[in-house]
Amino acid sequence: MPHSRYNENLAVRRVTVACSLLAVLAAGCMNDFGVAPPTRSVVSVEPDWFPLGQGPGVVTVSSLLSAPSGLWALAQDGLYRSTDGGESWQELGTAALPSPILSVASDSSGVLLAGVAAPTALWEYLPLQNSWQQINKGLEFRAVQQIVAGPGTLLFAGTSGWGVFRSLDGGATWSPASAGLPTGDIVLLHRLPAGRLFAATPSNGLYLSDDNGEGWTVAQTGSGNNRVLCITSNSSAMVYVGTAAGLFRSTNGGGFWQQASPLSGETDCRTLLSLGPGRLFAGTRRGVLRSTDEGRTWVDMSEGLVGIQVNTLVPLPNRHLCAGTAQGLFVTRLPLEP
Repeated sequence: MPHSRYNENLAVRRVTVACSLLAVLAAGCMNDFGVAPPTRSVVSVEPDWFPLGQGPGVVTVSSLLSAPSGLWALAQDGLYRSTDGGESWQELGTAALPSPILSVASDSSGVLLAGVAAPTALWEYLPLQNSWQQINKGLEFRAVQQIVAGPGTLLFAGTSGWGVFRSLDGGATWSPASAGLPTGDIVLLHRLPAGRLFAATPSNGLYLSDDNGEGWTVAQTGSGNNRVLCITSNSSAMVYVGTAAGLFRSTNGGGFWQQASPLSGETDCRTLLSLGPGRLFAGTRRGVLRSTDEGRTWVDMSEGLVGIQVNTLVPLPNRHLCAGTAQGLFVTRLPLEP
């Protein structure tokens, strides 16, 4: 169970972190993230992070996916799966794929999909054979940057240079779904439970569709044309977007936006994770930040990750949080909410 080492030397760690925190408070200054230190007692500071399991090792992990079939990690040297919470890992034979993997997703039935660089587009993992099957009719010669699953057999693919594609049959065939998008380059796709779809472009901001990609309109986030770096939601109403201009929040599913925090520069969001009302985590170039008030204020919870770029965050059972970083996988145990 992740992670037994969490309880080791707890008293020593509390003393060390408490002393560091008291020094910051005595100096009356902000920390390296430009984020105010927590106002709670020093015993309640955020816990340490530890390296997780054996598998991807000390390589860049760009994406994590938690699915009924296990935990999946897209690393610099391949795609890995763990069925024991990250303690052990199996590489999934990705060396046999003709192009590097750019994105991973799980469809509504739990099938793992991998988007790859052109010309081979999209592949489906066959676990019994530990092999891959190409499913890209209509997607030939497209690089698939993002994959999003809808209900049933509905799938969306964001591509490099060719916009958004949609499949109604679980990926067997694909057709364009980009009307209204200003560019063919799609860097992020995100779908709300109620069906609204978001597509992020490199330099034209965020767009939304309420008809499964038939048409797209600008999502007026207030960030201008700043590149959208990450997006998350915890319902069909509450949506967060991290951009080069800071963090923006919508409470009505993307209809109206306001800036939640000016997280930018050295701390711009690489990934966002929402775990319920008000609870938000931001992976940045220099660690992890945590907010309990919808992103208005933040606490640095990077002890053990300081200076390490965090690319992706995913929750694990028993209040554990896993981070995919530029130096491998790390895990921490989340504090109880007040």
